[in-house]
Amino acid sequence: MIGTSQFSNNELKLIELFQNRIRELQNTKIIQGGANLNFDFYDDLTMAQKQENLEKEELIKSFLMSFRYFYLDNDPTNFGKFHNMIHKRVSDPDARKALDSLRKRFKQVLKTSGGLTYYYKGERVNPEKMIHLWLYGHYFHSDAGARAELNEWLRRAGGIFQFLFLDALKELAAILICCSNILNLIIKPESRAT
Repeated sequence: MIGTSQFSNNELKLIELFQNRIRELQNTKIIQGGANLNFDFYDDLTMAQKQENLEKEELIKSFLMSFRYFYLDNDPTNFGKFHNMIHKRVSDPDARKALDSLRKRFKQVLKTSGGLTYYYKGERVNPEKMIHLWLYGHYFHSDAGARAELNEWLRRAGGIFQFLFLDALKELAAILICCSNILNLIIKPESRAT
């Protein structure tokens, strides 16, 4: 267990912010399992257009509004930065090992989700690239270069590109939730900021 004395007030507030954002992420329909994100593909792996695609788009946006805090570099709850802060304070070898394992898995998922990597004419696109293109080129930013590259990948790969993107996001979210559970086990409840 880690007590209050090992964290500054700002660090305790950051832990509480992380945990609150995890609860927001857990409350999304995608994580709760109330969202149908199944995709139908044609033989050429392009996605079949259906009426429910607009509903899926809204569910994805809602999920990303919660997920982005853990991914964007400048956010205080960016997983890499947050992990490093917690890791410095944890002295229990088992807890450190569990946290290290989560960080390693998070990095692995960004490189290849579920063991899948997409190649097109010898060019490799990994989940990290997909996430960047979707966030900066479609959902939250107006990066013209990212948008053009995203459109090119969608033209080349169709719906499989979006499927791999969502698969990676769900796997990353599971890692984040696991980190939250570990924090609940190793930090004394009375040591959290309120």
